[in-house]
Amino acid sequence: MKEELKNEKGKKTDKRKNVLRNLLMSLQSLDRKLSKMLLNINPADAITVAGIHATIFSIIMGFISAYALYVYSKNHEAEIQVLQEASKINTIQLNGAYSIGLEDEFDTSDLTKREDILKRLHMLGTGQSGYHQPITTTKTERLWKPLPTTPEERGHESLKALNAVFAHYPFATGAFNFGGMQKVKPINFNNVEDVKKWADDLDKTSGTITWQLRTFTQTYQDNFDAFGRTPNIGYQFNVNNYFQVALAAQELLRSVRSQLAQIEARKPNKNSLIAGLIISFIGLFCGVIIPMLYKDSNPIIFLLIPFFCYFCIFFYLIYFIAEK
Repeated sequence: MKEELKNEKGKKTDKRKNVLRNLLMSLQSLDRKLSKMLLNINPADAITVAGIHATIFSIIMGFISAYALYVYSKNHEAEIQVLQEASKINTIQLNGAYSIGLEDEFDTSDLTKREDILKRLHMLGTGQSGYHQPITTTKTERLWKPLPTTPEERGHESLKALNAVFAHYPFATGAFNFGGMQKVKPINFNNVEDVKKWADDLDKTSGTITWQLRTFTQTYQDNFDAFGRTPNIGYQFNVNNYFQVALAAQELLRSVRSQLAQIEARKPNKNSLIAGLIISFIGLFCGVIIPMLYKDSNPIIFLLIPFFCYFCIFFYLIYFIAEK
């Protein structure tokens, strides 16, 4: 993988070198022609020069506008794709999950409450005893009681915590496939900023929960089995169901993050755009406005300065296109 990246980087470097070499040769040829022109320039030709500059700037602006439209359309398509990709989180559901832990007190849409539940789940996985001091003190007081001691109770509490995480934001609310009885409330994404925020939240949650399920698999499963054997339950809970959902969420997250990175990479640098506009204005002013108003102005102003601006603009455009 590193070798492929190195080769790709080398190809881009060679491409830039070839572009710069061609530009240098063109500038040398242009310099010889300009030297002759400056020696033989006639003030009466200033209007002709202004017309030439106006034509060149029209071509440049047309090319920039066309390319900007192309980049905008590509980014718009990419944004639609990333919204569709992120919406796949609504299709990731738990199979055979027991519908407990869906009360309001377990709603992990609140970040602080989600952190509390993940902390409690970690303590249950490590087999700790005693009390869990929550971050919050309102609306969750019923949840933050002393940690249970028996495997049956610890299995019940673990199921509550896991269901709370996987059945609320950043997952789809109530995303259970349990006899088709659970109604799913999907997550809606209106723009890329919504996707970015959701991706950050999912990263924190899925990363933590995946690590806990991988590390304490046997502990959770033993407690699940003990709870499943209690009277009036008689259901076999499988920690692997939760683990598979966590892995699917992380795989989706990687795909979404990759698409977001591509969108950001296509965006031109704001400072470069501002500098380009300033250089374009200077070139237009020196190459068109000055020779039209002052026909006997210094040829350096309406010849060399605009050509220098052309060089800067074309250099940036070629570098930007090659980089992308």
